[in-house]
Formats: sequence, C-alpha cells, structure tokens
Amino acid sequence: MAPKSGAEQAFFLADSTKVLGAAAICEAPDGRVHADGSGYGTIPCTLADLRKAARLGNVEVRVTVAGGAATKVVEHYRQ
Repeated sequence: MAPKSGAEQAFFLADSTKVLGAAAICEAPDGRVHADGSGYGTIPCTLADLRKAARLGNVEVRVTVAGGAATKVVEHYRQ
C-alpha cells in the first residue's frame, strides 16, 4: 500500500540509521508510550528492534531516505 504522501519506496537500512519508536518498535523503560505532538516516536531503538517489528507487520513508520538508504525511521503511534 502506498503511503499518503507519495509512492511506496524500498530502502536499505545502514548501521547509521536512526530508529525512534513510540511503543511498538521498542518499549520504553517506564513502559509508557513516548511520542511527540504529531504522534511520532521519541524512544531510541535498535535496528534489530526495527527488523523484528517489521516482520510482525503492524507498525506504521515515517522514513527519511538519502541515496536509497534510510537515515531515520520513526514510528507513528496508533492507538
């Protein structure tokens, strides 16, 4: 399914890709949801966390891509 803001695009993850979760990609130490005013995650997560969440297929993210590689992946929290 194509995102609302444009065409669906494949991308690569690099070791330097920054991943921020809200609740589904990784859990905060306090167990609460951490999101900014727009509903995007603020918890630093690992690439392993992201890969695991992607396999489950229930996470919506916003991806910033430069040169075909993701520089930032941020979870969009859905209640």
